[in-house]
Amino acid sequence: MTFGKKRGAKSLSSAIFFMITVCAFASLLKNPDIAIGYMRQGLRLCAKIVIPSLFPFMVLSGLFVELGVSDFFSRILWRPMRTLFGISGQGSSAPIMGAVCGFPVGALTAKRLYDRGEISREEFSRLLTFSNNASSAFLISATGSALWSNAKFGVVLYVIQIITAVIIGVAQRIIFPIKNSGAMLETEDGGRDAASVRIFVKVVSESALSMLNVCALILFFASVVGALISTLEGLGCTQTVKALIYGFFEISGAVSEAAKVLPHETGMVITALVCGWSGLCIHFQIIALCGDSGISFAPYFAAKAAQGVLSALAMLFYIKVIDPSLPSLCVPAFARIIDEKNTVLTIVANAVFVFGVFVFAKKRFRSSRVFTH
Repeated sequence: MTFGKKRGAKSLSSAIFFMITVCAFASLLKNPDIAIGYMRQGLRLCAKIVIPSLFPFMVLSGLFVELGVSDFFSRILWRPMRTLFGISGQGSSAPIMGAVCGFPVGALTAKRLYDRGEISREEFSRLLTFSNNASSAFLISATGSALWSNAKFGVVLYVIQIITAVIIGVAQRIIFPIKNSGAMLETEDGGRDAASVRIFVKVVSESALSMLNVCALILFFASVVGALISTLEGLGCTQTVKALIYGFFEISGAVSEAAKVLPHETGMVITALVCGWSGLCIHFQIIALCGDSGISFAPYFAAKAAQGVLSALAMLFYIKVIDPSLPSLCVPAFARIIDEKNTVLTIVANAVFVFGVFVFAKKRFRSSRVFTH
């Protein structure tokens, strides 16, 4: 019976994914020029926002784990982590890095802790569900200030995101407790100081490959979602539906579309929903970074869906009860976060992407030759 249920769920997910793939392929064939235009926007996004703001934090988070800085957080925060989330202190650096740096740094930190054997597989799976959120810079600066002309709205979004993430983590501790967790474990030093330079080179290389995966997913979703939205516009879908569909796939374009929704209160609630859910593009980035660990991502998807709903309800409560004047103070800019200028950065992004693909292909070719011989 259990096998039948698992097989049925797998077949359903495969069918849904197949339908989405067919729709995406049809949209690309129907609107190739639009898809190319959105691809250019995705390149600008990677060059101007994603790589400069994310890659340094990927490297630093890796160094935190490899050089033992995470041990400092674990010794201080192991009691709060055990009390709130029912996990050991070793995992405390993942939600901290995720809250400060944004996704997918939280997931990458948890993955590195798991690879080092400092957290269990159950703890790793649990950390993924509440350690991956949008950064404060994206919510406060890009969404609040740039799109809604009000940094306070971005601060509210960020606070709601942190609160809902904590609620998700605490709820899981109560409903699905992890056995044999929460203790402060002793970890061996492993010669970290003697191999600092080697560790640094290793972390930079791994972060570069992770950055390549992230950018590749952003480019793919930028082109496919852009073509799909263009098709839906031809069918006369409303701005609200457009923002929701966009939000299901990708977060940056979705918050831009949500800023165009009228009334403003509805657009603000949709923005909170989208930021809590984060979009399939982000989720696939997490899977690309952590997929080789063998864990199930069903709890992660369920947690992000729940966080999206909680975020929307929290925003609705805030603008209806706590601060009804906030919508009147927000003036949507009706502009995308991605700047349409600066073609030099676009060329650089193309060069970096092509070089990354070349390095990755060369590495895989060498490993396959070693395996066959």
